[in-house]
Amino acid sequence: MRTIPILMLAAGALLLVNCRTHGPAFLANADPYMAKPVYRGENQGAFYLSGRYNQGYEYYEGEQNRSGEFSAHAALAMENFYACGGFFGYFGKYDVNAAVSPVSGGGHQSFNGGGIRAEIGARIPLAPKMDVLIGVNGEYFLEGGPYAENSSDALADVFTLGLTRTHLNLAPALDIRFVPSRLWDIGLRYSLDTYRSVANLYESNQPRSFLHRLTLHTTFNRFTLYGQAGFTHDEQQVYSLGAAIGLPFKKSEKTNSD
Repeated sequence: MRTIPILMLAAGALLLVNCRTHGPAFLANADPYMAKPVYRGENQGAFYLSGRYNQGYEYYEGEQNRSGEFSAHAALAMENFYACGGFFGYFGKYDVNAAVSPVSGGGHQSFNGGGIRAEIGARIPLAPKMDVLIGVNGEYFLEGGPYAENSSDALADVFTLGLTRTHLNLAPALDIRFVPSRLWDIGLRYSLDTYRSVANLYESNQPRSFLHRLTLHTTFNRFTLYGQAGFTHDEQQVYSLGAAIGLPFKKSEKTNSD
């Protein structure tokens, strides 16, 4: 009797050979904008609490991927260096197209997860009211819930005995910021996000996912708003809207006039 379920799983696996399969629902939404204080002649830092709404990557036509994220991070900006990092959690629903993915089922399947993220880089002052941030962002996250359990990645686990629910993102980023006053700034950020499954990190034949992402962000006093649009080689488009509030911590004693 045990051979029947095994044969069914094997048949399902054969159906998925050479076909695009479902990956993590959060894949193309891992890299948000982490708010950073503006350097004004003294080392500045703050704790930030933020939330974000995502329209995520959809693997097949007729599917929908929606999620929300909450996060907390700390950021420090100095004359020629910046760093930030923290934790995040997310939840959402993926509307699966059962016609093209019979193994994973169909309908609205919830997902959830969380992880850690950080970014470090250099700050390059270009003018009294403009600077450029060049850095690298990285995230490590775990995804669970019914969607992850029913996805084709879970089917692959049966045969490879590997865990494919942990993922790593690395994203070089370029951020140009204009700072008209002490209370207000606006910036445009570009990042190239690359995603890999941690279980298969060292496999050279593992397909890599790339996402070109543009982020428009603005900060007034302690409140930050940002919007993101991402584009992939297979014509996928993802979007995010987010907000953050900053809680400054003690600054250094060094001062300098504007």
